Amino acid sequence: MKQQRAGTIDFLTKEEGGRRQPPTDGVYYATTYIEQLSQPDWSIVITFEEPLKEDEYSALCKVRFLFEHAPHYILDELQEMKVYEGGKIVGKIVFV
Repeated sequence: MKQQRAGTIDFLTKEEGGRRQPPTDGVYYATTYIEQLSQPDWSIVITFEEPLKEDEYSALCKVRFLFEHAPHYILDELQEMKVYEGGKIVGKIVFV
């Protein structure tokens, strides 16, 4: 199994420039940008402990990289991770 790390994700609301509504499936695919890496753009998979309801913008989650060749070690070094859809920041994960 690929390395993953637990945290809390906070999605930005539409008014804050984020999503119109939070993802309501149990798994959410997004991207992140980790500036200390030579290849900073990576696809990530966020799994929610419980699916979010339409009015919930914060949840416990686990995050991992989508690809095997990703720098999995960096998950242990990060305190937080920005979550993107395309070039737009839609949330932030704070690791526990």
